Amino acid sequence: MATPSRAVLRLGEALRVLIALFSRTKRAIFFCCAVLASSSSSPAQFQSAFVFAADPIGVAVYTRNDVTGVLTPVAGSPFSSKEVVTSMALDFTGRYLFASNRTNSKISMFTVDPFSGALLEVPNSPFASLFTNQPVFLSTESSGQFLYVINFNGSNAFVSSVESFHIDSANLGLVPSSSGATDLPGLFKGGATHPNGKVFYAYLNDPSPSNPNAATFLLFDSSNGTFAATTSGPGATAHCLALDPQAQSIALGSDLQISTRSLQPDGTLGQFGNVNGSVGGTPAFMAFDTFGRFLYVTLYHALSNSYRVHIFSPAPLQELPNSPLPPSFPLTVGWTVDPTAPLIYADQVYQVDAQTGIPNPILSTSPISPPAIFSRPPGSQPVIGPVALLSAAALSFGSLSVGQTSSAQTLTITSNGGQALSLNTLTITGLNAVEFAKTDTCHVPTALPPGQSCSVLLTFSPLGTGTRSAALTITDNASPATESVPLSGTGLAAAPAVTLIPGTLDFGTTTQGTSTTANISVKNAGTATLHITNVALGGANANDFAFSAPSCNSAISANAACTITVTFTPLAAGLRSAAITLTDDDPNSPQVVSVSGNANPAFVAGGAPGGSTSASVTAGQMAQYQLQLTPGPGYMGSVSFTCSGAPLGATCHVPSSVPVANGAPSPFTITVSTSGGAMLPRSIPARFRPFGGFRWLPCLALATALLMMIVYRRAFESMAHARRMALRGALVAMVSCAALSTGGCGGGGAAVLAPPPIITPTGTSTIVLTPTAMSSSGQPLQLQPIQLTLTVK
Repeated sequence: MATPSRAVLRLGEALRVLIALFSRTKRAIFFCCAVLASSSSSPAQFQSAFVFAADPIGVAVYTRNDVTGVLTPVAGSPFSSKEVVTSMALDFTGRYLFASNRTNSKISMFTVDPFSGALLEVPNSPFASLFTNQPVFLSTESSGQFLYVINFNGSNAFVSSVESFHIDSANLGLVPSSSGATDLPGLFKGGATHPNGKVFYAYLNDPSPSNPNAATFLLFDSSNGTFAATTSGPGATAHCLALDPQAQSIALGSDLQISTRSLQPDGTLGQFGNVNGSVGGTPAFMAFDTFGRFLYVTLYHALSNSYRVHIFSPAPLQELPNSPLPPSFPLTVGWTVDPTAPLIYADQVYQVDAQTGIPNPILSTSPISPPAIFSRPPGSQPVIGPVALLSAAALSFGSLSVGQTSSAQTLTITSNGGQALSLNTLTITGLNAVEFAKTDTCHVPTALPPGQSCSVLLTFSPLGTGTRSAALTITDNASPATESVPLSGTGLAAAPAVTLIPGTLDFGTTTQGTSTTANISVKNAGTATLHITNVALGGANANDFAFSAPSCNSAISANAACTITVTFTPLAAGLRSAAITLTDDDPNSPQVVSVSGNANPAFVAGGAPGGSTSASVTAGQMAQYQLQLTPGPGYMGSVSFTCSGAPLGATCHVPSSVPVANGAPSPFTITVSTSGGAMLPRSIPARFRPFGGFRWLPCLALATALLMMIVYRRAFESMAHARRMALRGALVAMVSCAALSTGGCGGGGAAVLAPPPIITPTGTSTIVLTPTAMSSSGQPLQLQPIQLTLTVK
């Protein structure tokens, strides 16, 4: 029997291992699949353009659109991590993502699905060696065998260190190198990995007392981790490093200067270098644009204690005329540059103008911030050919009545590549193409240089009801060569449509009592006759407004208009508001126009020059108030007053009216008379009146009657009883007459007391003047009373 070959034995052993693994947990199943995938003879490659960015719970993964700048989260993103991510690196073979946590000195390892971008942290992650101490930079290399880690702290003071880990694909782990870590000649300030995976770079600064502030540039060989150093010497403090995404040059920033060096295809330093030693500030952070055409440097300006982003051309190293960017622009420390499209992700997504280098926002927000890594799918190259960037993927015009025309919508076409975009045709095609129209600034055929754009204005005029559709078709020399922007709208049955111009009416500031006039245009923008049934004025201060709309009382036709004239005559000061309401057969009836205005007082009352609103007098004196009225702009009329609040024994005297006009002060006087001079009441003796008025006549008649009775008493003796009665009557009459004569017909010396005089009491009183005036339209104004102070001693 033949002896099995070694290959057969190895295969059998592998099968037994696989059977054992499949009998374990789901994690073991995943582990097995990962081993098989990682041991494949051809390394995995990313099939899509992914972006990996740090997230509070781990790592977020997006697919990216290098034309629009849109980042779309992949299914399951963000993916959890056991450690917070502070820096990252992608395996060049597309199998793993590595992330470090500087605080906890840990390195995490994730498998990457090359098709979906999904991440899964390997079972034994995170990893570390005895020398791992604040890892700040990670770099992988092209073979996929090693991960290099730069630790901020080395074994000695003032130096960082570098160590390597073997990437164990069979066991999904990181194995520290047996040689440990190597101290570097200074503290790490910045690093970058060449796109070819053959070399990586670090910029150091030595703050040690023996060699103060010596800037050192290191070039590492990724095959073995050894490095070559270039030192600038004492006095040059290293600050920052930036690598051109196309690896054509590298830039270094030190005290008050920046320098660039060209790079060979293998990543080693080229033959030429540039130095600019008068940049006007200290470089803090740097970044290249996608194509290495512009170098952006954040400079710290000590005099103003501020940071600004400046733009330089890498070769020659000169600041550009449009530098620096505005102070509000985000600093380059927060930038992530797309390596395959002229896009910068910061607080917004920016597109770099190919001519000026100025980043212009194309998306209002960016979901990522550093640290973030952009993958490069197989065969991906920077966008150096012509690219057409469209401002919208589709345009919708909403609903319009048949026969109406919409307002124009703008589509902007931007040359977003590295070469000029040749626009060949711009045409409207589709089922309802005749219902859409365009005008443009492109004037095809034409060529747009990189960064330039042109605009197409499109309108919609439905000819029928229901959904209407078409497309703007663009042909050019980009890829794809034909692009189509869908156009849509809805046609409605003919109907009137009211357009009010203006939609709100503000009269500004007007003087109380004067009038200001403005017009509202009522246009039938619909396709059927408009019938206005009512125009009404209402609201909180409707009495301050009036309107006239005689031309709006009849059916006016499509595209015709009428005018509502509104007059503002404020009766009170302050903000006044009302509303004009139209009722009609527009489907959106009623329409309301808010009207408002602010009113200054008709006049201002106060003391005249040398006068006052206060007076102090002694009881019995007269108080005078010299006052004036100053009318507001445009107001004229006459003002009358009533007075109240005068104290006891005082009388207020006001002018019949005060005319005001032409903005000039009108003086007037208010007087208040008081009473005083107190004394005892005097006796008034009664005058002797011998005959008090006409009372002597009855007395004389009675006396005459009595005398006649005495003379002819004998004639009455026979009538004794009658005589006695008469005598008694006479006596009564005489007594009555005597009484009347005493009380009303004469004399006596009795005295009569006169009533006491009224005296104005001492104290302070408030006298209120209430003004009355009319508006220009004859309505009474609402005016503030004037208060005067009277003090009586």
